[in-house]
Amino acid sequence: MKVSAKGINKLGIMKKINMYCNGIWKPNKKIETSFLSSKTLKNVTGNNKSMNTGKLSEWYVGKILKDKGIEYQSQPSVYYTLNNKKRFIQPDFYIPSKDLFIEVKSRSYNCNGTASEKLDHIVRKYSKLELTDKYKKSKLLIVCSAYELYEESSHELLNYNDKKSRSYIKDFIKLSKKYNILDWIPINKINKYL
Repeated sequence: MKVSAKGINKLGIMKKINMYCNGIWKPNKKIETSFLSSKTLKNVTGNNKSMNTGKLSEWYVGKILKDKGIEYQSQPSVYYTLNNKKRFIQPDFYIPSKDLFIEVKSRSYNCNGTASEKLDHIVRKYSKLELTDKYKKSKLLIVCSAYELYEESSHELLNYNDKKSRSYIKDFIKLSKKYNILDWIPINKINKYL
């Protein structure tokens, strides 16, 4: 079979996306910046904005859902009322047939800062599902991608069943499951829940 140069380039970028999102490829800052802003990546993902690891990981999960033929809503607004004010949360995906929300968490390999604090906030944020009529019993799957797979806080949450896990982690997971969290998983385990 003859493959055009454009086809080879597309195959190459899909392999890089897969390796990047699954934490197999850990580029240095310069290579990562070049990869995330490349025209080839933009052409494949259809995104005209400057890419970042979060957008790419969300695109990748969307591609997995499309490839499996799963109908989903992207960035749905879930409304609730708290203290007489109408508010909303906006998960990355909702699969109506499974009554399942998916929240994708990722960051670059060269990220500094306190992004891990966002993970602890997920339980508080999605506990608000109990304030809705339609989604009280819905579940949320938290999917970690790219560097988020290796960040210390994320790594602990993804490995909560390990005998060496701290009691705080075990308690936190137990609390999160009480408030609609189905599981905390690396992206390569998503098919188990689809």
